[in-house]
Amino acid sequence: MNEAKFLPAEEFLKQKRNILFSRVTLFGAGVALLITFQDFYEGLRAAPIIDFLFALILLGNYWLNRIGYHRTAKIATLILLNFGFAIYASMLPWEIGVFLFYFPVLAMTFGFFGPNEKVIRNNFVTLSFALILALFIFNFNLTGSLKIEATNPGLSMIINLMASLFVCIMCIQFMISINEEAEKKLVQLADEVNIKNRNLKKTNEELDRFVYSASHDLRAPLMSVKGLVSLAEKETTDERLQEYLGMIHGQTEKLDHFIKDIISYSRNGRTEVVWESINLSDLINTCIDNLKFMPDADRINLIQEFDAKEVFVLDKSRMEIILNNIISNTFKYKDLTKDKCWVKIQASKNLQQIVIQIKDNGVGIPLDRQAKIFDMFYRATEESHGSGIGLYIAKEAAEKMGGTIAVESTYGQGTTFTISIPVHTDNPASDHQ
Repeated sequence: MNEAKFLPAEEFLKQKRNILFSRVTLFGAGVALLITFQDFYEGLRAAPIIDFLFALILLGNYWLNRIGYHRTAKIATLILLNFGFAIYASMLPWEIGVFLFYFPVLAMTFGFFGPNEKVIRNNFVTLSFALILALFIFNFNLTGSLKIEATNPGLSMIINLMASLFVCIMCIQFMISINEEAEKKLVQLADEVNIKNRNLKKTNEELDRFVYSASHDLRAPLMSVKGLVSLAEKETTDERLQEYLGMIHGQTEKLDHFIKDIISYSRNGRTEVVWESINLSDLINTCIDNLKFMPDADRINLIQEFDAKEVFVLDKSRMEIILNNIISNTFKYKDLTKDKCWVKIQASKNLQQIVIQIKDNGVGIPLDRQAKIFDMFYRATEESHGSGIGLYIAKEAAEKMGGTIAVESTYGQGTTFTISIPVHTDNPASDHQ
């Protein structure tokens, strides 16, 4: 199998352009030698020398290309051809058709240089057009009185025309073959991507099922341990044992929260968005009830600054995830050094979006850490006791609904989370994933 097929696309195309250059220069040198013999046979003096020099220079550039000076060889060749044909066309009768070689020169310019070399390519295209225009404006008389007679202009015209057509065809065929190879490669890559996407989707689904199942299977024995620890705490009066049991209880609670987070993350990825009319105030109160046994939860004053009867169209389960995680953070990171600890929740909606703000006067988040708090497993403060994925899951849940979560915080003063969700007026399950 051709090793070039294993090259990166850009290197492969460079190699193909270098091959095209080698073929064109060899063909050009051959044509120049043929014309040299023709001119010599017809008894011309200056023309055979010029033609032979053309052939030698083209062979020299062919050699430069072979030893790795690809761009130098191409630039030198195009400079030679552009100015050489302009001078030669001025010295010979225009009926010989030397100017026809500008068509293959233009084709070669596009064939030799790729899109990443478009400055060089465009400059040579401009040069070719300028020289052709100059030839016609000055009536093929750029060299003044320096002229070469032609004994057989008809034969020379045929040779020049056929050589020009052949080089044009070579360049056009090259571009067509490159396009065909690119199309084949695109089809092949598309097939590979589709196969990998199917495999990736299957793997993700299997992983989601495993995580969800394993989390549930882990939680069952953990709840049994929590129950046994609670019974043991009630049945002993030994203070040291009570301390140990309390430590076990705290660690099992921490592990239980982590498993809940994993289940929430898995559920968010697997389930579709279901839009329904919900009472936000009831949902918030449910979240607060789940948090009332947290240490010093009774010292926090909850303020709801919106109509408690107002209904919002949201995904209920995902909003529970978002509110539970953010409100629990406000409870965890309260500032007990302040006289009053409060959490203020505001909600509003317009024609475009629902905006929910959760503000607190807690310890706040340092400025240099605020951009990272939604990263998986990141903890914003040294006092963090959670798993580090709660806010990540909240952000994922908001994005699943097409929304965003933003944070503003002043260290030592408090934090504001702003949840923005696009408005949906219909209740059926949305096709937004």
